[in-house]
Amino acid sequence: MKTLILCSLLALTHIAHAQNDSLLTAVPQSQEGFTASEPAVIRTVGWLETTPINDRWRAKAKLLLSWSTYSPAVTVAMDDRTTTFTHKNPDLGAAFIGGWIRYSVEHGYTKDQVECTVAGIQSAEKVYAANGRTLRKDKDFEQLAAMDGASLEKWVKTQLGVR
Repeated sequence: MKTLILCSLLALTHIAHAQNDSLLTAVPQSQEGFTASEPAVIRTVGWLETTPINDRWRAKAKLLLSWSTYSPAVTVAMDDRTTTFTHKNPDLGAAFIGGWIRYSVEHGYTKDQVECTVAGIQSAEKVYAANGRTLRKDKDFEQLAAMDGASLEKWVKTQLGVR
């Protein structure tokens, strides 16, 4: 039994290490490099959503922000009408951007501001939920996080003045 548990732990450690190795490690220097790095970007966003905020988390978030700044295909637009939660918890801004990037990449580089904003908020919600003890409590954001997808989309449209 001890051998089985030890083997299971070693296997999980190997899987976790392999997943960390497949995260974004650098900002590409060419359009082809950006395209090739998209799977690592998507994995990095997922990792940010499930990992406690610490120095490594912030380093990966900073790298993701740099990727978004120089990406030739993905453009992120943060509108203060929908991202006021980043004032109280700035780390949620990186989560928002990550969610936007992932949604855009997975949906043919869409630039739909409503859909991408919803995806960004949902990503920020995951980070907020996973880091409840380290982030500042935000009752307004908690109300936003409690909305289902259709209600959140309606709220985003209202905030952005989209019909």
